[in-house]
Amino acid sequence: MAAQVIELGSPDEIAREAERIYDELDNEITAGHEGEFMVVSVRTGQVYVSPSSAEAFRLGRAAEPNGLFHLLRIGAASAFKGRFTARHDDRWEWPLRRAR
Repeated sequence: MAAQVIELGSPDEIAREAERIYDELDNEITAGHEGEFMVVSVRTGQVYVSPSSAEAFRLGRAAEPNGLFHLLRIGAASAFKGRFTARHDDRWEWPLRRAR
C-alpha cells in the first residue's frame, strides 16, 4: 500500500480513517489473528498486529515515532469492553469532598 499523508483533526475523523483502512485490508493480513490487537497508523496506512495492545503500540511507535494511531481488535466491534451500571441506592448528589 502506498503511503499517503493525511491530516486529521478530531478523534472521530481518526477513528473513521482507521476503520476505512481496516476495511480495505486483505483477509490475509487478519487471518489467524482473531482477537488480537491491531494498531493502525492513520497517516501512512501501516498496521501493527500483536496479541497485546501495549505491544501493538510499541511496534507502531518503534516504526513511526510521530505516528497517529488507532487501536482495533481484529474481528471485534471494539478493542475493549466496558460496562457501567447504576444501582438504585447510588448517591450521585454526594459531593466529592466534604464541606468544612
